Amino acid sequence: MLKERMNKIAVCVITFQRIDGLRKLLLSLTETTSTADSTRSPSVVDIFVIDNDPKGSAEALCKHFEKNVIYLHEPQQGIPFARNAALEATINNYDYLCFIDDDEWPSSQWLASLTTTIETSRADAVMGPVVPVYPENCPQWIIKGSFFERTRRKTGERMDRGASNNVMLRADFLRRTGLRFNETLRFTGGSDTYFFQAAIAEKIHIVWCNEAEVFEDIPRHRMTVKWLIQRSFRAGNTLSLCDQLRDPSLKTKVIRLFKGGGRCILVLLALPFALFFGQIRLIKLVLAGVKGLGSLAGMIGFRYEEYAPKRLHKNT
Repeated sequence: MLKERMNKIAVCVITFQRIDGLRKLLLSLTETTSTADSTRSPSVVDIFVIDNDPKGSAEALCKHFEKNVIYLHEPQQGIPFARNAALEATINNYDYLCFIDDDEWPSSQWLASLTTTIETSRADAVMGPVVPVYPENCPQWIIKGSFFERTRRKTGERMDRGASNNVMLRADFLRRTGLRFNETLRFTGGSDTYFFQAAIAEKIHIVWCNEAEVFEDIPRHRMTVKWLIQRSFRAGNTLSLCDQLRDPSLKTKVIRLFKGGGRCILVLLALPFALFFGQIRLIKLVLAGVKGLGSLAGMIGFRYEEYAPKRLHKNT
C-alpha cells in the first residue's frame, strides 16, 4: 500500500516588539501543531516567525523553541513587507499557509479544524473567529457594547471578504495568481484588506470555520473612546485607500464620496436625538461618523499611518 502523502503547513507570525505576546503564542502553537495530524490527512507543520523589528528583537526568543520554529528577519519596516517575506519563504514548499497575529493564541483544535475544513470544502482559504479576552475589571460599557466582538458564522459558510488574523490559504492559489500584499500600505494597515479584495477578483473561494478559534488579549489602553475613534477613522481611511488602489477612476471617488459622506450626514441628522440614545449607542454613532470622515479623508489623499514608527509604541 502506498504511504499517504503528508500535508505541509506553514504557520506564519508577523511580529514587532511583542516579546511577551509572541512567547505566549509560540508556546501555544508548539502544542497545537501536534494535533494537526487528527485531520483527514497527516501533516507536517513549521512555524515561521517574521520579525519586522530592525533590531531583530525576537531572534533570541525563537532560538529557545523546537526546530520547527523558523526565524526570519525582515528589517524593512511595514506589515506588508513582512507578510510578503512570509509568502516568499513558504509558498513553493508548503501546501497550506496560515497567518495568526502575535497578540493572539490558538485553541487546541485550531489547526486541525482549519485543515479539515479546507480539505472537505476544497476552498482556497478558510477563516476562523477571533475571540476577545478582556482583563480583570474591564469597563462594562466595553463588554456590553461588543466593541471588540466579531461576527461569527456557520462552518462552511462562504465569505466575501478576508483578513490575516486567523486564516489558512491554499498555496496552489497563491502560486497560480502571484498575489502579494501591497507595500504602499506599509504603515496605514489594510494591506490584508487589499490582498483579499484582489483575491476575490481572482475568484478565490473563502469559507468560514467556526471551530478554529483564536483568542486575542485586549490591552487596557485600547478600552477608551479615544482609541476606538482612532481605529474607526483608520478603518474608513484604509477602505478608501484600498478602493482607489484597485480602481483609481472618478467612479471610485464618487462612490466613496457617497458612502463616506452619506454616513456622516446620517450621523449629523441623528445627533439631535443623542440624549435619548444612552452611552453605548452614542459612542457607536460617533464611531460611525468618524469612519465616514476617515473614508472622505482617504478619498482626497490623506493617509492615516497608524503603524508608522513614531506611532508603533503607542498603538500596539
